[in-house]
Amino acid sequence: MKIKFDNPIKFSVTAVFAIFIAYIISIFILAIFFRNLSLPYYVAPIAERYTLAVLRVIFSIPAIIFMGVVLKENGFKFAFSLKNSKQALFACSALILWMLTPTLHLFNMSGVDEGFFTMILPIIAFQASSGIYEEVLFRGLFMTAILIKYSDTIKRRLLSVIISAVVFGLVHVDAGLFNVIGTALIGMGLGAVYLYSGNLIVLMIVHALWNILIQISNGLIVSVHNEFFLRVVQFMQPIILFAIIPAFAIFITIKAKPFPETLSKFFKTKEVEM
Repeated sequence: MKIKFDNPIKFSVTAVFAIFIAYIISIFILAIFFRNLSLPYYVAPIAERYTLAVLRVIFSIPAIIFMGVVLKENGFKFAFSLKNSKQALFACSALILWMLTPTLHLFNMSGVDEGFFTMILPIIAFQASSGIYEEVLFRGLFMTAILIKYSDTIKRRLLSVIISAVVFGLVHVDAGLFNVIGTALIGMGLGAVYLYSGNLIVLMIVHALWNILIQISNGLIVSVHNEFFLRVVQFMQPIILFAIIPAFAIFITIKAKPFPETLSKFFKTKEVEM
């Protein structure tokens, strides 16, 4: 059975909003549930992260299904396709540079928080699910509808990437204004990659690894050997975030083809009509 609708952007925005709100409500319910369980302090954060990981995977499923509705194709087949992976990896160059920069701290650490080791696997599970959930929701579902309608010119492609980035940043408003700006810039890079390659699975992996590496390096290291090296790395990170990522995002957005042509590599069609 085919679902017909006249306004894919309205459908996409409504679906993203509904899924996101349902997810937030579920988090509050779970928080109350865990509080009533009165778990030991060392068990509660582990249990919460594993539960939230499962929750994010569950809410990824309707997002993928609705993305398939927008594409008029199989959403799961598209979301987890390896096609255009090399193209996506090239477009992720600046993001991968940003992702790997915090790992330099690991070669400079002199002291570690041994209590943090118990949190590594829960963090990996949670952030892996985060990569899936946020990419299928904000790039796969939200951005697909916009790009199919508005990617025929460079100006429209840039505007689409920026709109997607701003929305992605705003949903992280609970972490503060600086985090909103930083997340929006990362979102700009991710959106440009999606426009350029049409590949979601590479974005899921890069997104998850970015979160995992940052959280582990921040949580594990308590002291370093060389303060100067630490300052150099800290100096590099904002340059990559505020200059290299947006500049490269603009470059690949200009180089990208209209999104229907990008999708044709997946679905073997000349054009995706909406």
